[in-house]
Amino acid sequence: MYGLKQAAILAFKLLAKRLSIHGYYPIPLTNGLFAHNKLRTKFALCVDDFGIKYDSTEDLNHLITTLKKYYDISIDKRGTNYCGLTFAWNYSKSYVDVSMPNYVQKALKQFQHPTPTRPQYAPHKWIRPVYGKKLQYAQPPDDTEKLTIQ
Repeated sequence: MYGLKQAAILAFKLLAKRLSIHGYYPIPLTNGLFAHNKLRTKFALCVDDFGIKYDSTEDLNHLITTLKKYYDISIDKRGTNYCGLTFAWNYSKSYVDVSMPNYVQKALKQFQHPTPTRPQYAPHKWIRPVYGKKLQYAQPPDDTEKLTIQ
């Protein structure tokens, strides 16, 4: 089904049908969020990643066993990766660090961005203020002719 425009909805409907046999159902009006009709387990589905909230190991094992019946799955019980994000959990201080390691470097390589000769710490060119002047004018707007689309 790769490349088929309807592949995502077909796969979602098949997953929902398979999980419904085991008591899981999609929560209405919340895309990708599922719950169980008796257990307190909930999970968020994003493409092919599951973020699972569970109360007991038995509840988690129920979902894992159900998924293994139909799919080859890999499990990260520490919850360090989800949707391309990396999570560093600090439970004792009640926070989590979310990051995307090497994302910028990969994007620079993908778009063949040249390495600058000097570091630029702002998204635009900075104009140093001249202190002591009575009036300081903003730079005039750029009147360069726009490129045409061909």
